[in-house]
Amino acid sequence: QLRAPRARVYIIGTHYDKLPKEGSKISQIKVINAQWKTAIDSWQQHQGYLGKDKIKICKCKSFKDISEPLIIWPVSCRKSEKPVGTDELVTDMLQFAQMDLQPVPRKFFLFMDSLRHPRLASAPIIPWTQFLELANNFHIDAEQCENVAQRFHSWGVILRYPHPKLQHMVVVDPQRLSILFRTLISMKHPMENDGIVSKSLIEARWKEQGFDKHTFGYLWNLLTVLELCVKRNITTHSINNSSDYSVSFLTGSNEDIHLSGSEKNPVLPSSSSSSSSSSSSSSSSTA
Repeated sequence: QLRAPRARVYIIGTHYDKLPKEGSKISQIKVINAQWKTAIDSWQQHQGYLGKDKIKICKCKSFKDISEPLIIWPVSCRKSEKPVGTDELVTDMLQFAQMDLQPVPRKFFLFMDSLRHPRLASAPIIPWTQFLELANNFHIDAEQCENVAQRFHSWGVILRYPHPKLQHMVVVDPQRLSILFRTLISMKHPMENDGIVSKSLIEARWKEQGFDKHTFGYLWNLLTVLELCVKRNITTHSINNSSDYSVSFLTGSNEDIHLSGSEKNPVLPSSSSSSSSSSSSSSSSTA
C-alpha cells in the first residue's frame, strides 16, 4: 500500500499440483482461501481513509467447481500436466490492460531500446544526470524525462524510486538486482549469526559481482529503504562492529528491530532492554 498506491494486487498460490492427494483439492483451496479472506478483510477495515489511493485485491472470479470468487489465484504450470489457473490469470490481466491503453511516442521506445546498448552492461546503475543526457539524444527534455522514467519504472525497464535517497540514481538493468539480493543470502552465502551481516563482507561480494564501488552507498540505501536490512547503530553483547547490518526478515525475535530518534534510524535495543515481539509484512504484486 505504501509503495504502490492504487496498484492491482494478485495473490497467487503457486504449486497447485503439490497439494496433498488426500482429500479433495477443491476443499483444500477453499480452506486456504478462507484464511486469506479473513486476513484481507481485517486489513481492509482499516484502510477506508485511503480513498481512491487504496490498492485493489484482484479476485479469481471462477476456478474449476468453485462458484464464489477467490482471494487467491491457484496456479500450476508443470510441463508434464495441463496448466491450471494460468489462462484465467493472464486473461484477467489482459482485460485490465486493454482498459488502460495510452498512446506512447515512438521516441520513448527508441530511447528504451538504447538502454540495452552493450556500453551500459558494465554500468547497470547510472546517475540521473546521465539518464537525462541519454534521453536528450532522442529529443526528450528534462520535463518529459520524469514522465518517461515513471513509465519505464512501471514497465520494469528501469528502476527509479521517488525517494530522497534513491531518486538521484537509475537502475538500467533491473535484473542485476537479483544478484544484489543474492549477496545477502543464497545457497552460496547461507545466512549465519542470526541475520547479522558485515558491511565490509557484503561490499566485497558486490565487488566480486562487478558493482562499481561508487554505487555502494546507493545499494545500501536501496536495501534499507526497501526494508530488507537496517543499520545497527547500537552494539550488542554479541557484535561490536557499528558497521554491521541486520537482514530484516532473518533477524531472530530476541533481537527486535525498531525505529528510534528524530531521523528514524533503525536501531537495536541493548541486551538489558526488555524485548517485545514485532513482525513485518511484505506484499507482492504482479503487473
